[in-house]
Amino acid sequence: QIQGGTDATLVVRDMRTGTVCDQLEGVCAVHWTAAGTLLYTVQNDLCRPHRVFEHALGTPRARDACVFAEDHEKIFLDLSRTKDGRWNVVYAQSKTRGG
Repeated sequence: QIQGGTDATLVVRDMRTGTVCDQLEGVCAVHWTAAGTLLYTVQNDLCRPHRVFEHALGTPRARDACVFAEDHEKIFLDLSRTKDGRWNVVYAQSKTRGG
């Protein structure tokens, strides 16, 4: 479940019990990995997703590893997954014209 606008709070809930298993504030895109961890993006001061972190449920966010970073001010990151589900994909894109 994601609440908010482009900078959201992710709440992971056990659907059998209703218990909140984990909560991450300030995330953008989120994808599960085949290993059962979460990949998520965070925004920079220009409101562009610029870092991808990997999170294991139930662990402190301070332990999350930055697995990809893009510091160019015109580039933003997005997440996807291949159709067969084997690979997570990080897209680096620009919405500006002419450069």
